[in-house]
Amino acid sequence: MYEVREDGKIEILFNTTNILKFIHHISGVSNVVATIHHLSKNSGLDVFPPLETDGLPIGFENEQGNIHVTPNDISDWIFRKSFEDFIVGLTQSLIEAYSLLRLHALTERTAVQPIKTPEEFETEMRNIHTKGPKMNFPQLIDAIEEMTGGILPLRDEILSVNQTRNCLVHKNGIAASAFSLRYIEMRMIVSKDGELIRLTKQIKKQGLTGDQLYMQNTPAARTFADGEKIALDADVFKDVTYTGILFIHELISKLPLPDEIKQQIVRPFKIQLAVGPASGA
Repeated sequence: MYEVREDGKIEILFNTTNILKFIHHISGVSNVVATIHHLSKNSGLDVFPPLETDGLPIGFENEQGNIHVTPNDISDWIFRKSFEDFIVGLTQSLIEAYSLLRLHALTERTAVQPIKTPEEFETEMRNIHTKGPKMNFPQLIDAIEEMTGGILPLRDEILSVNQTRNCLVHKNGIAASAFSLRYIEMRMIVSKDGELIRLTKQIKKQGLTGDQLYMQNTPAARTFADGEKIALDADVFKDVTYTGILFIHELISKLPLPDEIKQQIVRPFKIQLAVGPASGA
């Protein structure tokens, strides 16, 4: 969107919050994943009706002649599918960042070499808004790094998420060669009587009370051997989500925007900590 000012100059309006598209996208995915996961644990899966459709629905039986689905089947499916959405959301944010950087470069160039005709301006804008969506994920990162003049923080972690996604989508989750999924692990540390204890699912179930609660960012990785089936779980989903949020925040810090605008975009986000009923953490 743009406006033509009285002095003839064009003012381009860019919604900077669009760069947060990853966070908006993955928040919806996370809620769906959690809902399906808990429903699968609390519902009877031995017998269930097929999908409601016009005409006759299609149902599939296994070798034993039933349609039994286990919670593990569902868990494996939702976490595999969620990895596709990591890249969907991250790509949306990268496209927005790419467009902003191209617009910034255009304003710098036109300060020296003004655009002479409306047709030339429309061509420039069309090129900016159409090129980004045509680029693949690594190309977007390379293009943004070229324009910002440096390597993006967490670049390797985000590219490993994309590699994992590609393996899940194109190789049915079987590693074609050895590789590592890298991410930032969000650890919660409880201080109890001077001792630091890592908060785990088991400890939360026990209802541990603590004096203080700390968050610790720790680089982590899961390595998959050649031919190994990629297994994912809620912990990886949580930590990769967190890594994506950190990456978007770092990306915004590299953009040519005033600090006050960056601070408005990157607002604190809430982390909901699930603890046992007897816990005081």
